[in-house]
Amino acid sequence: MAVYSVQADVEEVIPAKILAQLTDDVNTAKVIDAAIVTAMIAKADNQINTYLRGQHRVVPLTVVPPRIKDMSVILTRYYLYQRRVNLEIPENVRADYDIVISELQLIMKNQLIIDDEASVGNTASYYKTNKTASSRIFDQNDQQNGTLDKYFSKCRILPFR
Repeated sequence: MAVYSVQADVEEVIPAKILAQLTDDVNTAKVIDAAIVTAMIAKADNQINTYLRGQHRVVPLTVVPPRIKDMSVILTRYYLYQRRVNLEIPENVRADYDIVISELQLIMKNQLIIDDEASVGNTASYYKTNKTASSRIFDQNDQQNGTLDKYFSKCRILPFR
């Protein structure tokens, strides 16, 4: 079972009184039911893993990038509201859910790469650590033709010819 977020993370975005209303099925919305929160976190994490499976060597992720944690919280919040069939899901909760699903679809298609070490084709950490060098190499105002040739010459790597 993956755990990209925990109840404390959910409590940061849902006030305790509302979280109790969304989870307490017995005591008329007075207590937060941790088992329900945990179940909704598991549901969210399983959905995230479904999208990550094609682009990551190891699922669930062993190191959780901040955006994946945020996605888990957003999906969990949505599922908690969804449990209450008589309650309208707030527009901002629905909009956040839609954004997360679209991002997960982009990740699945390898059009959005999260910054972690499990990604198959991830280069984000390379460019992140070499940001100043790469910004000098790929300067928009550079007058020299052949950006890749300039890159290879600065790195002292000969391009394939």
